[in-house]
Amino acid sequence: MAEEKFEEVFPEASRIMEGLRDTGYDYNTAMTDIIDNSIAANATKVVVKAEQDLDGDIRVTIADNGSGMTGEELVEAMRYGSAPRRTIHSLGKFGLGLKTASTSCCRRLKVISRKDGTASCAVWDLDYIAKTGKWRLLIPEPSMEELNELDECAGEGNGTLVVWEECDRLLSARYSNPTTKAFRDAFSRSNKVLRHYIAMVYQRFLDSADQRAENVQIELNGELVAPWDPFCKELHEDYGSQEIEVEESGGKTIKVASYIVPPKHELNVEERQRVMPSEDKDLKVFGEESLSGFYVYRENRLIHWGDWFGMPGIDFHHKLCRFELDFSAELDEQFQVDIKKSRILLDPNIRDRIIDIVNPIKKEGARIFRSKERGSIAKKARKLHDESNSVLAEKATGLVSSTIVETGEGEAEITNKFGTITVPYGIVSDAPSDRSFVQVEDGLQDGLLWEPALINKKPGVRLNSSHEFYKRFYGVAKNNPVVSQAMDYVFWVLAQAESEALGKTAEENLEEARYAASKKLRKLADELPEVSEEDFEE
Repeated sequence: MAEEKFEEVFPEASRIMEGLRDTGYDYNTAMTDIIDNSIAANATKVVVKAEQDLDGDIRVTIADNGSGMTGEELVEAMRYGSAPRRTIHSLGKFGLGLKTASTSCCRRLKVISRKDGTASCAVWDLDYIAKTGKWRLLIPEPSMEELNELDECAGEGNGTLVVWEECDRLLSARYSNPTTKAFRDAFSRSNKVLRHYIAMVYQRFLDSADQRAENVQIELNGELVAPWDPFCKELHEDYGSQEIEVEESGGKTIKVASYIVPPKHELNVEERQRVMPSEDKDLKVFGEESLSGFYVYRENRLIHWGDWFGMPGIDFHHKLCRFELDFSAELDEQFQVDIKKSRILLDPNIRDRIIDIVNPIKKEGARIFRSKERGSIAKKARKLHDESNSVLAEKATGLVSSTIVETGEGEAEITNKFGTITVPYGIVSDAPSDRSFVQVEDGLQDGLLWEPALINKKPGVRLNSSHEFYKRFYGVAKNNPVVSQAMDYVFWVLAQAESEALGKTAEENLEEARYAASKKLRKLADELPEVSEEDFEE
């Protein structure tokens, strides 16, 4: 058999390294990839420092007291596509994270590791690689300063120190001058966000009471990171859990646990902060709606969160629902875990079975949210109509040509040019005197958007604050009072026009027209921006 001809074609070092900087990491995901390596090395303590000097230069260090590496092991760890770990249950996966995560944020990656009393050092310098065009891993001697930094975490035992130097991508490109106050403030905020991100991702490791993972202490800039439980279990009852056996996996299962966090109005200030970190203005990235959906854990480490996996019918009414999904590394193929361990794609069969489990919880979460939202929105929205009520108090008399007289509970006698008729009618006798023309209610019969009403014996209209069109239109228009007034006048005029057109043959037709209009406007409301109770706040 003839020997095969071949050429070994090596990739151009600088282009590969520069290209791998753009694999989608950000400061948070890059940092947690490095912490993964510490945990995989059986560290019980990780110390992170992210500091900026007076010249604006940023230096980031991650030290641990893990098993450490020999010189040969360190060189292998710095290889792009290093050898796989001995156990698939390690938090590491592709042998790329240390390098790609680090260089996504910095141009010079230095690692100092000590094992059995001997310290080694290795450096990837992207500028040096660009200059030489070679895959040259620098092997300097570790400095005394760096060894002292390692000692602070590991004592004189085994451990590793990762150093990011020449950090050019920690912040977005809009912060280009590191000496400015804006840059320093943004860097400070980014570290605040990082603290919460670590608290969320490693919650099971940080919580000494959680027996699912080995306990690890993580320190950021001199302060321990406290765990953050996204399900806030101590504030409510859980809704149970179920296991799903995955086909063709040798009996492996995934676990799905369901939770509905309490609505805001049931929480005090401290509890709100725990349920919704975005109550802190610097943590807006952890907004209430972005925290709903699934939290996916691989080997007890959170790898994906705030995703509904394309479930139909999801909107802000489901923001209280949170689901815990656990799987082991043996199921990586079924979940298609990406290089950053921060994105997954669900197998369609698994997804459908998960949807069957969570659908009842999703409906219950929406019911709880709507039940608290309806009264809250109505209460907050009433003042939106004050100006309209004031104008109509002056103008209504000259605009109404029918006479409406209450004849009994829920009935009124209407006299117009077609005669006199007694009909069921909305009667409100206890409204504030300055809100006698446009009245907001938590709900109207048959889900109507509006209905004519006699309010404090004056011709008025009642609006349904639970109707989707009302919520979306007035929620968006609250900062534009002229637009809100104009719509109030439309509803009020429609109500009076109905009263003036009522007759023995028209009553049913007019009511049916109002019902049909309400139904169509509910559908058209989907084209308006989504809003919630908070949109009605000042």
